Parts: sequence; C-alpha cells; structure tokens
Amino acid sequence: MERAKCLCHMFVSIDGKIIGNYMESPAAAGVGSFYEDYIEEAAPKAWGCGRVTYEVNYAEAQGKPIDLTAFARKKTPEGDYIVPSKITYAVCFDRFGKINWTKNTLEYPKGHPALILEVLTEKVRPGYLNFLRSLGIPYILAGKEDLDPELFLKKLRTEFGVETFALCGGGNINAAFIGKNLVDEISLVMVASVDGASHGLSFCESKDGTGFPQDYHLLEAKPIGTDGVWLRYARKD
Repeated sequence: MERAKCLCHMFVSIDGKIIGNYMESPAAAGVGSFYEDYIEEAAPKAWGCGRVTYEVNYAEAQGKPIDLTAFARKKTPEGDYIVPSKITYAVCFDRFGKINWTKNTLEYPKGHPALILEVLTEKVRPGYLNFLRSLGIPYILAGKEDLDPELFLKKLRTEFGVETFALCGGGNINAAFIGKNLVDEISLVMVASVDGASHGLSFCESKDGTGFPQDYHLLEAKPIGTDGVWLRYARKD
C-alpha cells in the first residue's frame, strides 16, 4: 500500500529544544514566519502534532472534560471517518481519544483554516468516535494497542489523498516515526538562541528513553532571518 511522504519539520533552539523561553527571543521572531511558510509550501494538505501540543497551544483543544453518556448510546459505524476537505488537515495524534474539541477547525499556519483530523487506536471509546462525528471531525484508526505510524501514513495517502505530511512534534511523536524509519526528510529551522533549560524537550525523544541511532544525508544548510539556519536532511536508505 502506498504511503504519504513524511517530513519532520521543527522550530528549534541551538541546544535542540522545541519549547521554551527561546521562542520569545528577538532571534526567534526573525525566523518564525519562515517556519510556517515552509509548512504550507512543502505539505499543503496535511500537518500534525501530538495531543499535548494541541492542548497547550490551541483553545479549540481546551474544552471541559467530555461527557460521552449520550454518544455512547449510539451505534458507531465501523472503520475510519473520511471527510474530504479543500483546506489543509490539522492532524492530531490522540491515541485514546482525550481531547474535547470545541469545533472542527483551527487557524494554522499563518492564520489559515485547517480541518482537524484525529488519529486514534482501536482502544478508543466508541462514544468518542460518535462525538467526533457530531462535530464533523474525520478520524483514522491506526493501531490496536498503540499508534501504528506506517498504517497512518498509508491511510492518509489512500483515504485522504495526502502526498506529503509535515510532522511538527512534539518529541515523543517524532520519535515514534523516526524510530520506525518512516521520516523521509528532517527540516530544522534553528533559532540563534540557546534555551538552557534542563527539562526542555528535544525534537526527538522516545517515551521509554531507549535510543535508536538513525543516519541522514545533508541536503541543504541555509542562513535565514536574523542569524537563523535552515537544515534539511534526507533519510539514508
């Protein structure tokens, strides 16, 4: 089965952090626009993040705890819920269905509308699937107990017609794809700033702390903005 190409595109500090005070520095302001522009250029049909990234950054994902009582009474159609879209998909990896979305769209990147697309496992509650359907939020079931990144990429290509997907963090979800050798290209937009926080997440961190060395080939190193650097790497087959 054909799969979508996967581009891991991240906004990082010199010390490899993906979140922290460096994001508010003057140096970050000079390259932030470039980061968002490249999402639209390289992956115009779909970009995505893990659940926590959405809950921290998007009001649309910060609804009160869900009462699924009414939704649980309804019969849930089998399989994925496919909703064709003329706007980009904002993919959310929400394995067990925890986010209480307040609507089915959000505005990113550059303030442009995107249709939310949930990626879940078969452990999700049927009532949550009915909740998503009630909002018009499409979803993909990818994996039984845990996320199956390859199955997701295959379904994204065959069911939603997406050729290139931009994976935009956080560190754990990036590791899930990189660890399976599914990231075809890594794009790092580096801010000329060191964050320094010992607790800050890096752009790739496995959940259990186990390493998985992966080699990549340098495609391009380009100065951008105010002392920023854009690094592009391709997977070594």
